[in-house]
Amino acid sequence: MAEKIPDLRPPKTELSPGYWEVHGAAVAWVLGLVLVLLAWMTWRLTRRKPVPAPAPSEALRRQLTSWKSRPEDGALLSETSRLLTHYALIAGGQPPAELTREELAAVLTARAGFPGECRTAVEGFLAECEARKFSPAPAAAPGGVVERALSLLDRLDAAQPARQEAAAGEGKGRPA
Repeated sequence: MAEKIPDLRPPKTELSPGYWEVHGAAVAWVLGLVLVLLAWMTWRLTRRKPVPAPAPSEALRRQLTSWKSRPEDGALLSETSRLLTHYALIAGGQPPAELTREELAAVLTARAGFPGECRTAVEGFLAECEARKFSPAPAAAPGGVVERALSLLDRLDAAQPARQEAAAGEGKGRPA
């Protein structure tokens, strides 16, 4: 005897799509955006912050102060006069350059608003440095070249507001 085949059941309905089939793309996009956001926040919080450059007068003051213990030889006189020349040019509104004492005097004289007493003090200091640098025998000049350079720096800084006001006054007279 042959076995009887059971009756067929009615067909099942289609399976509905699963969660990942329906929402998989949206979940992937959201996770990608979250990862990008986390990476950006991590970079933003851990990056080095730019350190503002010190003002030229502060950088010069630090450099000169570090030289107070050095012996007053030709190298110290050269470096001190070079740095003071560069700062006088910056204070006079010019880019720093390698100028002789006479060229510096001409540039500062031509610059309106640069106080004459500061110009003559800088010229005198540079002339003394040159004389001491190039003299064949050690001169019996007073020491303290770094201290004198620091006091000149203070005088130039004190004259800075006067130069800025003079420059502002020059700009007002020009037609726009």
